[in-house]
Amino acid sequence: MRKPLPPSRICKICGVEYKPTTPVHSCRACINELARIKNKEKMQERMESGEWIPYEEMRPEEMKGSKDEIAKKYRKLTNEILLMSREEYRDYLKRKLDEIMSNGPLWRYLTREGLGETLPKKDVVKEPKLSKRQKWIQKGDTRNLSWDELERMGFGLDEDK
Repeated sequence: MRKPLPPSRICKICGVEYKPTTPVHSCRACINELARIKNKEKMQERMESGEWIPYEEMRPEEMKGSKDEIAKKYRKLTNEILLMSREEYRDYLKRKLDEIMSNGPLWRYLTREGLGETLPKKDVVKEPKLSKRQKWIQKGDTRNLSWDELERMGFGLDEDK
């Protein structure tokens, strides 16, 4: 049998008195802060190893800001593109592509291995639902079968005579 928790404890990290809900000697705020620190360290390790690239750093300038700001920029951009001639548009696209290719993290993100591939689907073959009659037939019950069903099962052939 477990020992009941005391009515109050003092946090071993910050020294604040708190009401315990679990047998841990730290307050909820300190536990959450430690979890945030550990999570940040893990993410930093993943970034250094190249396993994870933060999306915010890779966003092009046109995509930075809130959704409303981005939508406003893109509306303005589409209106400008509509007014461009073919040569101006080709120069604009070439310039933008050069910017993307020169931005290392963004280019790695866009050309990463496995991008666009779908995971192989697990081929699960569902067996069709059988009626009561078919289940009885599978179990080997030959009562109340028609001659056609008996012949399909292999009964009533020449060797059975």
